[in-house]
Amino acid sequence: MVQPARIPPIRGVGSSCGGSTGPLSGTPGGGGGESVLRVLTVLPLRGPESSAAYHRAFLVATSVYAVAVSAYVLADGGRSAGERLTILGLVGLVVLRAWWTGNRRPPSVVGDAAELTAMGTLAALLGSLIPILGLLLFAWCTRVAQGRRDMARAAAIYGGAYLIALAGAWDSPSVGFATVAIAAPLVGLHPFAAGWLLQALEAAERATRREEVLAASSTELGTARTLEDLDAAVGAALDRLTQLTDDATAFFARTDETAATVEIAQTRGDGAEGLRGTRIDVGELRTALDHLERRGVRSTLVLGPQSARSLGRQWGVELPQGHLTLGLVVVASQLSGVVAVGTPEVLGSNDRDALAALASEIGLVLDRLHLLEALEGSERRFRALVEHSSDLVLEVDRAGTIHLASAQARSLLGTAPEGLRGTCLFDLVHQDDREHVQHLLTEPGRRATVSAEWRFRHRDGHWIDTETALSDRRDDPDMADYVLTTRDVSERKALQRELSHQAFHDTLTGAANRALFAERLGHALERRAATNATAAVFFIDLDGFKRVNDQYGHSFGDRVLVATTDRVRTTVRTQDTVARLGGDEFAVLLEGLADAADARRIADRVAEVLARPMELDGVSVRCRASVGLAFLRPEDRDVEAMLRRADLAMYQAKAAGPGTVVEHSARLEDATRTRHALENDLHAAIPQGEIAVWYQPLVTVEDGTVVGLEALARWNSSRHGQVPPGVFIPLAEEIGLIDEIDQHVLGVACRDLAGWRVHHPDLTVSVNVSARNLESDGLVTAVEDTLADTGLPGQALVLELTETAIMQYPATAGAVIEELRSRSVRVALDDFGTGYSALGHLARFPLDQLKIDRVFLTGAQGGERGEQMLTAIVELGRRLGIDTVAEGVEESHHRDALVEARCKFAQGYLFGGPAPAETIAGRLQLVGGAGSSSRRPARRVPIEHPGG
Repeated sequence: MVQPARIPPIRGVGSSCGGSTGPLSGTPGGGGGESVLRVLTVLPLRGPESSAAYHRAFLVATSVYAVAVSAYVLADGGRSAGERLTILGLVGLVVLRAWWTGNRRPPSVVGDAAELTAMGTLAALLGSLIPILGLLLFAWCTRVAQGRRDMARAAAIYGGAYLIALAGAWDSPSVGFATVAIAAPLVGLHPFAAGWLLQALEAAERATRREEVLAASSTELGTARTLEDLDAAVGAALDRLTQLTDDATAFFARTDETAATVEIAQTRGDGAEGLRGTRIDVGELRTALDHLERRGVRSTLVLGPQSARSLGRQWGVELPQGHLTLGLVVVASQLSGVVAVGTPEVLGSNDRDALAALASEIGLVLDRLHLLEALEGSERRFRALVEHSSDLVLEVDRAGTIHLASAQARSLLGTAPEGLRGTCLFDLVHQDDREHVQHLLTEPGRRATVSAEWRFRHRDGHWIDTETALSDRRDDPDMADYVLTTRDVSERKALQRELSHQAFHDTLTGAANRALFAERLGHALERRAATNATAAVFFIDLDGFKRVNDQYGHSFGDRVLVATTDRVRTTVRTQDTVARLGGDEFAVLLEGLADAADARRIADRVAEVLARPMELDGVSVRCRASVGLAFLRPEDRDVEAMLRRADLAMYQAKAAGPGTVVEHSARLEDATRTRHALENDLHAAIPQGEIAVWYQPLVTVEDGTVVGLEALARWNSSRHGQVPPGVFIPLAEEIGLIDEIDQHVLGVACRDLAGWRVHHPDLTVSVNVSARNLESDGLVTAVEDTLADTGLPGQALVLELTETAIMQYPATAGAVIEELRSRSVRVALDDFGTGYSALGHLARFPLDQLKIDRVFLTGAQGGERGEQMLTAIVELGRRLGIDTVAEGVEESHHRDALVEARCKFAQGYLFGGPAPAETIAGRLQLVGGAGSSSRRPARRVPIEHPGG
């Protein structure tokens, strides 16, 4: 049995009740979310029909008793009128008391005392055994009529009346004391026995009806599919349950989604209408639940009248008067609702058990409804996902029959879903993919989800690239064998094909790129080793393409490249691979050749076709091609090595002149190895001190006086010996070492000159400068630093620039020359007359010296016209204030021509070739004062070139 619990004092609703940590505690109360639970019906409560019948019977019996006593009193002529009135008044008081309590008015101690006094006094006045026994029976009937079944109280009233009757019979002449003392208890036991029997019968009837109520309630609750059905079923159950107890009211409340508040959903009983729709905080209930849990009580909670009123005040509602019994609806260890019954007295343990059983049944139904709601929500979400997904979902069996298709069948395949049901999946699959799909569906054994790609046929006939996830559902009896989730990947496939094409093809010309060419060349090398068939590669480089780009723009240059690709494709065979390697470089792979001559003929034909003019937008351009040819050898395995051989042959063709075809050979290979060795050794030449500075004198034509020296770089390699300047200087320019060599020569020459100028203060030195030094102001900085380190004045230094260098960087050359001349450094134009627009350079750039190329000296030997050209150049320099220096003076008649042309300075082997610093120092000492301030004529002593 569940005993009434003394709960802690009820605190204010506004207090924090969320600190409970028991398993029945839920979301903290006091201000949570609101619920929308409505009270559906309010019905008046009736007690059991049997109790009503008893009530009417007892009231009738009481009335009959009153009439009988009244008749007896009126018939007794021995009593005075006052006694009669007193007896009738007492009888009326007892009857009034019986009707008062019989109509279910609350009992009171004062009423019980008045009833007991009236009964005893009436018994003493009557002095008769029958009225006394009638009074005793009447006392029990009033107790039964109240419906309270309070045997202890009835026995107390019976005992009091019995004592009063004995006292009245003590001196009564008509009724003996012994008679009353013996007969009254014997007669009085009958009503008590009847009362106990009545209680047992009613208890059995109530137990039966409780079982019927719980069975009916369980049936109705079991059929509930919604919360509204649950509320209606609970209302009916409460209606039946409260009929077991007189003067009962009841209500049912469910928690909202936050489990912070409850709203009363059903009420039963008179006065309960005011509770309908009330929203209350469940925090206080959780506080009580925690208390009960610690005591091991979890089914019901019984509140006395004072606690019920206090809780009502806290909730702001008027709860039923009397005791309040709460059946707690718990779902998943959380308070989910309350079933409350209010009664004047505490519910019996059996009724509390019935209330707890009803609450437990409601909890199970709530849990089931929550699960059903979650399941239905999950099904709705799944259905929405399937219907609104861009993927097509199919259910198929192992034979390929389609059992179910989602709505995406219309957008993916152009067919309504119902049109696919019953059709064969294999009929929709591309024939090249059909065998693979059949294998997936018929493969034995359990498999996890697998992914595959195949092509589906659209209704209009075109094929769609798809990706399908195939789930094996053969163990699920509610589904077909497989579930296919298919998505359209046509765009992705097209993009992949496009990216693959771009990865292996040139985006401008559509020809193969380097990666694809290398891959095909690798396969060709493997086939060459296996079949010994003739195959070749040739590289093509367009001559003059940079000029076309500079003149017409890059867009026009791109069109030239496209036209070149088309010409090469139409010239070679269809099975040959044409590739653009980058820029204006192309490559062709030739396989299946009849012989080597066949490859040479194709290469010559390509060079001849590309030499023809191109007509683009009315513009005629000509870009000849240098072609390098290399044959695949049986021992070749390295693709990059093969490409280097063809590239090397192409560079040799380019060096030989536009439109040339060069075939790779062993000699060319040797030259390449030698060049690579020179390149590697040149990097270490300056650190190892192998780059020396030699000097060639610059003299006056008139008497051979040394007035200056030209510094020249010489490389005496420890491995290669004396490397000619014509070999290592172009190599240094190509590999980016020329700046380092120029600065090295500048520093050594200035230091040597600083020592020589101690005795020859007017001596100058000339240093050649490469074109790369004109790209920036680095040359000016290097000159400033060198002059500062050596203490030389700027006029002691002459920097020689070639016409080619000025033409290569015309924009920056003028600025660099101005910067140098502002520091008193003189600038000479080397090899004058061999470049483009030589006279234009004289007008454009501020120069100090012209070095006339030896070609004009040899021209002077040819007759009068040559002499006139030489004289004109010298006269031009004189008029412009520019010194002229003749180069390459090797014969005496060259000197005579210079004297005739009035040229002031010259250099050449006639006056002395390049020599190391030690030799030059001896020469200067020998002439003794050449170039000194005395300007004494010095005897010309040629400085012979030791070894060239």
